[in-house]
Amino acid sequence: MSTEINLNELYNNSIKILSDLISFKTVSGEDNSALINYCEEYLHKLGATSFKTFDGEKKRVNLFATLKAKNSSSKKPIILSGHTDVVPVSKGWSSDPFTATVKGD
Repeated sequence: MSTEINLNELYNNSIKILSDLISFKTVSGEDNSALINYCEEYLHKLGATSFKTFDGEKKRVNLFATLKAKNSSSKKPIILSGHTDVVPVSKGWSSDPFTATVKGD
């Protein structure tokens, strides 16, 4: 029974995080600091350490975060790496591209 509850919680948390991430309008070349701040705050709550680097205008940000294992002798740290920009929105969307939509299952 507890596994089922944990899986439901994991699913719901995943949908929440993905919905939040999709909602940030991080079009290529534009300011992405709101998304980076969201990620940094979320990761800090999990015990991550991090630092940021900025472009010359301080409007595009990179986040470097590390999650260390609680028992460092048996597990290696996790280092997260990715990019945050998306291509500009083109015509033809049937829904808001910055709003997550769950369809079916």
